[in-house]
Amino acid sequence: MWQQSDGGEMTFTNAVTYCANLALGGYSDWQLPSSAALFSLVDLDHNPALDTTTFTKSGAEYHLRS
Repeated sequence: MWQQSDGGEMTFTNAVTYCANLALGGYSDWQLPSSAALFSLVDLDHNPALDTTTFTKSGAEYHLRS
């Protein structure tokens, strides 16, 4: 399950805190996705490679790995 919209651009530490404090959809055990989980969303046979109906444009400009 994925949050429909993001919390905007933030540091990795702030993102971890954001997830730890997030209560959404009846769940409170949210976590940042791993690189493997993020890559599983990509379909390299299509352009764009990410479903833009499900994943709308983010306010964040960077993806920071831990």
